[in-house]
Amino acid sequence: MEKNKTLYLHIGIEKTGTSAIQYHLYANRELLKNHDIYYPETGLWHDKSHHGFAFALFEIGAWGVNQPKEAMLKDLIDEYHASDCNNIIISSEILRSFYKNKNAKWFFEEIKAVVNEIKIIVYLRRQDKWLASLYNQNIKDPVTKYSNSFESFVEKMHDEGDYSKLIEGWGTILNKEDLIIKLYNDKKVDNRQFVADFIYDLTQSEAVFESFLWRDDPVNLSLNDFQLELIRYLNEYKSLSLEQRRDINNFIVQKFRLEESSKLPPIQHISQNILDRYKESNSRLASDLGLSELW
Repeated sequence: MEKNKTLYLHIGIEKTGTSAIQYHLYANRELLKNHDIYYPETGLWHDKSHHGFAFALFEIGAWGVNQPKEAMLKDLIDEYHASDCNNIIISSEILRSFYKNKNAKWFFEEIKAVVNEIKIIVYLRRQDKWLASLYNQNIKDPVTKYSNSFESFVEKMHDEGDYSKLIEGWGTILNKEDLIIKLYNDKKVDNRQFVADFIYDLTQSEAVFESFLWRDDPVNLSLNDFQLELIRYLNEYKSLSLEQRRDINNFIVQKFRLEESSKLPPIQHISQNILDRYKESNSRLASDLGLSELW
């Protein structure tokens, strides 16, 4: 009897351990392949995510990704067939909003001719913690080079924090039972255990960890408050090139390690306002998941 063929699409969201998951999926590609899970090279980005594949699907043409979506998908399918695995996983948080894109229907129709099942894996994080961490990332990133206040960032990202709307959106493309929704708990996150849980959910095997390659240091290090304010100030200088920003940011991250400093912007003064803003959305999603509350 032929085994079920499944595509797992890990869509983040951002700042829910995606970098750690992507790093370990790539570092253990051959091991996972032996457990019938394939992490493809097609569309692979420098950080071991599949952002290149996501850019092709969105037809963004960003950062040198000029391959047409049809060619990228053909390469992916050919690689998948050559792997002899039944399960394939693509990971890119850029795909979190793909359900709204004009190419979504095309992609899922094409891929359904290759696999029997499509599963969307999405992690959700309490909005105030998520926004603080994402703000940190947007300041650190030499591409986004964000320089405004945290309050301004919260307003800018208003719609992105509506998780109920996100899940409902994906429900218009796929069946609700095809959505694997996980809650990222800041109080209980241990990097190794977090990745282990993700891998176990895919393989359903403890044996995979007998020779698993681990990286214990943070994959995507957050800025402490001193680094945050220094880089945010420098981001106002628009004349700096991308390479200059990258070099300066790396220098600041390496040379100004103040362990006692907070690694998130101070959010206590608006944390409750953020949670109140999404209270109705969170209650609706909690009810759909059979929970009394999300966090």
